[in-house]
Amino acid sequence: MLSTILNYTLIMLHLFLIFSPISLFFVNYPSAIYKYMLIVPILVVTHWSLLANQCLLTILQKDLGFIEENANFSNTYLRWFYDPIMKIFGMEWNDNNLDIVIDMHWVINFFIIWYFTFF
Repeated sequence: MLSTILNYTLIMLHLFLIFSPISLFFVNYPSAIYKYMLIVPILVVTHWSLLANQCLLTILQKDLGFIEENANFSNTYLRWFYDPIMKIFGMEWNDNNLDIVIDMHWVINFFIIWYFTFF
């Protein structure tokens, strides 16, 4: 029971970090929040390269046994989101193409936050 709650909490945190920039279009946050939101994509990109193309939350979920060792968060929980995007661009579902789509998602997130921070 506790492990299930922990797993769902980690999933929700992961999803919040990935999709929170979209909320900037709908929620009027105090302007001080934007600069803190800007640091999230910067830290994700930085720690991802340091941890062999893995997120710290994904590593934690793997260590706790919530995600298979050879999988990642996007393969496990975000195929519903990334697969249609890959189909639009005629890409096969594989790790290399998934990395490209994920990187583009983070670039879009970064620009959304950047726009709301500085304009």
